[in-house]
Amino acid sequence: MTTQTNNYPALSSPIPAAVKLWLQQWPKQLAELNAFTLSLSTSSSTSPSPSYSSSSVDNSLPSSRRLRAVYVVELLRKITGTTKWFTPFSLLCLLEGIGREINNAGVCGGRDVVVENVVRRLMSVVRLEVVNSNGEKNANSTDMFGESSSLTPVPRPLSPPSPSSLSVSLSSEQSKLNLDLNKLTQQLDINTNLPKSPSVIGRTTSTPSMTSMLYGADGHLSRSVSGGSVAGVGGNDSASESEREEVEVKVITTNQLSPFSSLGGMGGGGGKHGKEKDKMSLPMNFHEPKADFKESVMEAIAEVRNELDDLHKKINEQSTLHIHANEVILTYGRSQTVELFLKAAKAKMRKFQVIVCEAAPDFGGHSMAKNLANAGIDTMVINDSEIFAIMARVNQVILPAHAVLANGGLIASSGCHLVALAAAKNSVPCVCVTAMFKLCPYYPHEGQDTMNELRQPSGVMDLTELGEGESLEDVNVLNPVHDYVPPELVDLYVTNIGGFQPSYIYRLLNEFYHPDDLVFG
Repeated sequence: MTTQTNNYPALSSPIPAAVKLWLQQWPKQLAELNAFTLSLSTSSSTSPSPSYSSSSVDNSLPSSRRLRAVYVVELLRKITGTTKWFTPFSLLCLLEGIGREINNAGVCGGRDVVVENVVRRLMSVVRLEVVNSNGEKNANSTDMFGESSSLTPVPRPLSPPSPSSLSVSLSSEQSKLNLDLNKLTQQLDINTNLPKSPSVIGRTTSTPSMTSMLYGADGHLSRSVSGGSVAGVGGNDSASESEREEVEVKVITTNQLSPFSSLGGMGGGGGKHGKEKDKMSLPMNFHEPKADFKESVMEAIAEVRNELDDLHKKINEQSTLHIHANEVILTYGRSQTVELFLKAAKAKMRKFQVIVCEAAPDFGGHSMAKNLANAGIDTMVINDSEIFAIMARVNQVILPAHAVLANGGLIASSGCHLVALAAAKNSVPCVCVTAMFKLCPYYPHEGQDTMNELRQPSGVMDLTELGEGESLEDVNVLNPVHDYVPPELVDLYVTNIGGFQPSYIYRLLNEFYHPDDLVFG
């Protein structure tokens, strides 16, 4: 490893083993990470666990998935704030390495996509802080020639110049301008490793233009200028071919994409070795120490924490927009988010009736109905077999979410697919109430097996009732935890940032996560 200031080694790899070796300098933080991954590997994402205390980070996972997300944010905030990393690149390696370690621990048993989503979100925040800090630096600095970046007005001449003097003046100014632009183009290419459009070379504002947005997109077209005058600045027709602009158009792959270029461990193509090789292709501003950058990152992490604290409040504020007077609402099983959503509508003096499906074999609907009835809501519990029969008198279906997939599909409790099918058959709108930290970059390639788990068959079949000599050798008893609901069966997602149709989920995915962080290596 290379060394940095204060004799701390530089973290230059997102491999979990390298990250844990680097964290040995801070035994307390390493012990908390190990305790967290141990709890994750020995518990189920759906099983209850001790409650969470917001004042400190303990070694047990909370049962509420929102509190579990808060737990992860606090753990990463503590590790990020106390360790000695000096560049954004080292911080991204640290977060990615922790994300991989969490992912590997979750594969053993208690994998929860909420934990992965929090890491992705924080990595996206770090990349955004780098871009923002670089934009402020460019806006407040001087150019490469020592001149101020602000534009100064040029006084107009009192009388028009003669044609001969105008020709000589334009010729000399054109030559100087061509030389300066060529130098500036080369300097920009060296600093950013990005293809630059001639139309934005002289731009002094940090606000991105349409051209810069086009050249920073995935699969964009790139120009490389080699010598000669820049296009559009009035090149000489008599100039030699080597002095003219040579435009090479090529397709940039995902690994070459922008100043947010991949670290190589969490997404993109090229395989594992290609990922590790491309991690050094980040722009120089990712490898340079930045003043007050840690403070900016800690403030951004605090904002993510505040989003998690206020998400129920933001969701409940929309309750009267979707629940109307004298409606009959059907929901399935137990969900804290749905329960608070319905209670918020009741608190705003909306009168409605709720039908709760008992959700066998866990029967979470029983406790859900009891809580709603205690809040003064007219509630009725039905067996799961009665869902289709009663759907004709229902005005709206409200479902909980375990995860929201990239295609707009829904991962929910086992039995929700049945409810969605019955609602679609009777043209009843199906609404899902969820938070954005459940948004996942995965696609349902495995159908109903996507992100699913199988529990013990004894939950749906009492094996003790078998008589002597009886066996179930040719019987497969399945007890799945979740159902996959296709996006065409969901009409609306009500989230803490507003309501969205399933077809818009892919846009939210691009806003919350960076493309290079979608898949953990």
